[in-house]
Amino acid sequence: MTSDNGWTNISKAPSPITAPSSPPELKGAKSGDDSQTPSSQLLVPPSKTLSDINKTPKFSPTFDLNHLSPEPVKHKEFYFSDGNALLRAGDVVFRVHWPILARHSKEFEKMSTEVNLTPKALVLAMPTDFARLLTVLYHPLSSNQKEWTVDDWTSVINQAQRWGMQAIKNYAAQELNLLPMSPVAKILLWRRFDLDPQQLIPSYIALCTAADPLSVDVLMKVGPETFVLLVKAREELKEAAVGRCCQCASKNDLQFGLPEKVVRAILFPRPEAVKKLKSETSA
Repeated sequence: MTSDNGWTNISKAPSPITAPSSPPELKGAKSGDDSQTPSSQLLVPPSKTLSDINKTPKFSPTFDLNHLSPEPVKHKEFYFSDGNALLRAGDVVFRVHWPILARHSKEFEKMSTEVNLTPKALVLAMPTDFARLLTVLYHPLSSNQKEWTVDDWTSVINQAQRWGMQAIKNYAAQELNLLPMSPVAKILLWRRFDLDPQQLIPSYIALCTAADPLSVDVLMKVGPETFVLLVKAREELKEAAVGRCCQCASKNDLQFGLPEKVVRAILFPRPEAVKKLKSETSA
């Protein structure tokens, strides 16, 4: 049934949609208030046409201000008055220089062709992480970097990889390589960012010369292929130690020289290295 204003009474018109048993309570209406419109009198609009759009009641949406992002703030250090690159990470705005960014990154070089002062949002970048990257770019020899931790340098590597800054990534990896880390943690980190595997040789040596046997935890983390190679390297070192007497091998060779040769030959195999290893261990 259609009312005078062209709307359909849902109590009279059949509908494939089953109405809820109890309609939701209207905000601000009190229980038992007769001013509420009975469910039998609720009206739904007919199909709209282009000419009906202006007649459709308009509603103003309500926003919860507590869920809106706060106003962005300028970074205390990396907001230069002469900067021509305005970048936003989270709720922090950086005003830096396109030439410095573009010199190390093809992606930033591409962005610099659209020079304007509208903040560009940096996807997957936290303000503190991007600020560390800028520290390396603007102050590569800063004394503060000497106090940086494994997590600090890891964040720089992550940002450098994200923006295609290979030179910065290599530099951060060299600094990270100087910090103490457990052998397994270092192997996993180097794999994650595809860093120079040659820098893992001391970690492999530590696992191959450890007094305790390799654990299941090591197997699960480094994977079965690497685990098998580590076991093989440990067996090679044990056989070499049994076959050599103290008069035949110097202390330096037993502690450093031979383990490195074994690790290089087994985990970084080259035909000439494997052949040389067999001749040395059988001597």
